[in-house]
Amino acid sequence: MNAILIGISTSLITGLIIYLVRKYYFYQPKVEINFHNKGNSSSYEGHNKLRLFWNYNIVLKNITKYDAISLKINFQDFPSNYVTKQYFTHVKSLSEEKLKLHFYSIFDKNIVESTKNRFKELMPTELSNVTLTLTYYNEMNKKFYTKYLKHKEEEENSFYKTRPKIK
Repeated sequence: MNAILIGISTSLITGLIIYLVRKYYFYQPKVEINFHNKGNSSSYEGHNKLRLFWNYNIVLKNITKYDAISLKINFQDFPSNYVTKQYFTHVKSLSEEKLKLHFYSIFDKNIVESTKNRFKELMPTELSNVTLTLTYYNEMNKKFYTKYLKHKEEEENSFYKTRPKIK
């Protein structure tokens, strides 16, 4: 009788360990975030003023064979009202989704002319220093995170199994 109980207990514990290892370690989707510049433009805004536009695609790319489900972006201090609504809830394995960003700022016409229309020199700090946190789940309902840092032209993605610290 004891041998039967030991056998059942061993198989239950082994099954639980296999389930937890698969849930937390093997089925981890990883979603990268990148900013792709789609060009800049300007428009006349009245007497001696110009409205400058910075157009980007925020690309969410799943680099694994596991689906990322229930995506949610925490924009921190980033002006999320310039980002189009997110119409997707997950990123399938080895695919990508895009969010459009149309950021604008109004400048004095003389300042724009003095830079000879080099918009990069006038880029607002909101676009040159960005921190985003993406939260998503795997198919077994385990939560994962991507922390994205952009400083000027440098971009960095870090992947976490627990909520990353935000500075």
